[in-house]
Amino acid sequence: MDSLNSYATIDNKSNILCQSDQFKNIFLNSGKLYDSPLLQEYKDLLLAQDQMVINSGMITKSLLINMYEQNFVLTKFPATIHDKAIGINIVIEEFRINNLKNFMNFSGVKCPSDIPKKFLNIDSYSDLQREIIFCLLINKHTDKSIAKFIELKKKKIVSPRSIKNAFHEIYNKLLTNDREDLTALCYKLNFDKCVPTTLYSHGIYNTSDIMA
Repeated sequence: MDSLNSYATIDNKSNILCQSDQFKNIFLNSGKLYDSPLLQEYKDLLLAQDQMVINSGMITKSLLINMYEQNFVLTKFPATIHDKAIGINIVIEEFRINNLKNFMNFSGVKCPSDIPKKFLNIDSYSDLQREIIFCLLINKHTDKSIAKFIELKKKKIVSPRSIKNAFHEIYNKLLTNDREDLTALCYKLNFDKCVPTTLYSHGIYNTSDIMA
């Protein structure tokens, strides 16, 4: 998704003043942005955030957790005419961990050709395996740090041994036994756009909270 082509301006009651064609497609050409099916559940929260942007002049980024493989980052900043705030400018882009972190260049990474096709799809991984992949992609690499992160999010004890065993299952699926190579491969397979709903239920989050 090209975020430069995905934008809209709304007033402080979420009425759409103008929008790009791509933005229309995502939000089903809704007249009131927060009445669209994708955002209606979070209307009050989003309106409060808009008011904060208008009052403070701040730029905010929030992540809309929509579906496991389709998450969006909304970047908001004041829309002004003659230095007077008239509403909010919104730019939307698809959520990708690497877009936020930019800590890995994986352009040269190659996918082993003998990986079974089904393992190129994130749906072929268990909940714990998905959680481990997510942890790898936000730069947590040890069994202990991953277990601690998952425990914190799920309020449920996870042993480093179970993390280690799950790693071996992922290695077998993706035909590698190295965590650095595995991390690069997961980026290459676009797994960095996936946020496990077992760690984060559907909702609106600050991108910084997702990455922490």
